[in-house]
Amino acid sequence: MKRSAEKIVTSAKEKAPVDTGALQASITHKGLDGSYRQGAIVFTPTEYALYQEFGTVKMKAQPFMRPAFEENKTLIENDIKNFVSNRLRIIAK
Repeated sequence: MKRSAEKIVTSAKEKAPVDTGALQASITHKGLDGSYRQGAIVFTPTEYALYQEFGTVKMKAQPFMRPAFEENKTLIENDIKNFVSNRLRIIAK
C-alpha cells in the first residue's frame, strides 16, 4: 500500500495547481495503522485544497487528487490483490 500511496502523491504533486508551491509541497501520505498493513491515506493538510479540487461558486475546480487516484487505479488494485493473496497463503499454511 505504501508504494501505491507514493505513486499517488507523486502524481498529485504533478497535477496540483501551483501558485506559491505550498499546496504541492504539502501533499503526503501515511499508513492507517502506522505500518501500511491496514491501508494508506494520501492527503494535504492545506485548508484550501478542497476548493482547488472541487472549485467554488467563484472559482473553477482544478482537480489533482482524484485524477492522481484514477491514473494509478490499476496499480492500487494490483497491490491490493497481491496483499490479499499473500495473506491468504500465510493463513493457509
